[in-house]
Amino acid sequence: MRVIDERIRVLYVEGYPRWEYRYLKNALVRDKHMEVQCLLVSADPEFIQESTSGVVPLRRLPPKEELLKYHVVILGDVKPEARHRNGEPVFYDGALETIRELVKERAGGLLMISGALANPRLYGTTPLKDVLPIEVEEGGFSGGDFRRDFHPRLTREGLTSPLLKLERNDERNRILWEEKLRGFYWYAEVKRAKPAAHVLAVHPRARNKTAPLFAWHRFGAGTCFWLGVDETWRWRAEVGDKYPYRFYGQILRFLSLQSFTRSKRFYITTDKRNYDVGTKVRVTAEVRDEQAAKAPKQEVLIDLPNGQTQPLILTAVKGEPGNFTATFKPVQTGGYKVYAEPGERFGANEIASREFDVTLPRLETQEPRMDEAALKRVASESGGRYMRLDGLSEIPDELVELRQRILVSKKEKNLWEEHRWWVFALLFGILLLEWLGRRAARLL
Repeated sequence: MRVIDERIRVLYVEGYPRWEYRYLKNALVRDKHMEVQCLLVSADPEFIQESTSGVVPLRRLPPKEELLKYHVVILGDVKPEARHRNGEPVFYDGALETIRELVKERAGGLLMISGALANPRLYGTTPLKDVLPIEVEEGGFSGGDFRRDFHPRLTREGLTSPLLKLERNDERNRILWEEKLRGFYWYAEVKRAKPAAHVLAVHPRARNKTAPLFAWHRFGAGTCFWLGVDETWRWRAEVGDKYPYRFYGQILRFLSLQSFTRSKRFYITTDKRNYDVGTKVRVTAEVRDEQAAKAPKQEVLIDLPNGQTQPLILTAVKGEPGNFTATFKPVQTGGYKVYAEPGERFGANEIASREFDVTLPRLETQEPRMDEAALKRVASESGGRYMRLDGLSEIPDELVELRQRILVSKKEKNLWEEHRWWVFALLFGILLLEWLGRRAARLL
């Protein structure tokens, strides 16, 4: 375990003072573990931008050398070509490329908070296109039904992800997401999630049945998280910042983690922390040594729950020097640890290991919704019939007559009438024998 006593440096660029910005900004600047600088594009030139107490407020986007020092950058609903009130571009030439470099090369984090104006649909042709975990719909617009709200439907990964853990108890957390949190009315429609993206939540009734709402993926050495809604401020009802900032705080700490491990020259990670038995685990290693990075493969070791150790060969990722990856399928439940043996090029303190857990799948609690298609299939194959609750009154009429008549023949027989002479003779014989015995013994 490594204790990090350094504050997370966060840059938050927002286009206009929407509700999401107002409440998130207030919580960020109060967080003693964060060092935050905000840049509100629509503000007057004389406006003093928000920042953590003791941190110099910004007047414009920091230059490249300063921009690369942040651990996390938050981009709100701001156009890539946006300008300040004085006409100066918000993103100077090369600024978006620098943010891309921050994520890919410096292991920084990028949080994209969608909005109706620009994010993410105007970033589909920018240098950040590849950084995003989703594919942007060209010319796409926002979606939603402002007459009724919706609750995000958590995926199997989302139900177990620590990023969406707003309550400690799993069941309470599921009920919170499905029923208790205030719903959303708007979401950003996108084409799809990228193949390697981790989709944590989808829209429950969108035209695109797998419309992602929360998704993240690794990009180079860093991570990008995309948020397809901008109404978490609604969760403040009756509880204040308890759930909204717990949600954002966990995401920001997750995005900054890679940046704090840059001192490791052999960095190992997995795509998740928790897996079901039989689910493929993707192991990735980033080698920060010029000579070792040129090798076609790297070997790591996996400590299994039964105490044994299993080697795993990682192969080089094409087009990404220094990155190696492989998958394996765990068949035991328990804790696993992936690490590399220290050698001539890497000391023990230069290798970052990775631990994860494997458990039995809990399909009933992870996906409690009725699977109507499966029920109909089971009924059909078993010769039964699928019925909904509103059709229960029809059951008596559908039942087959189960009564059956059984014919029984009755024949009585009087045993005494048939065998009475034999019984009389037997009794007479017994009495006669007793009398003869007494006569012979001179008892009479």
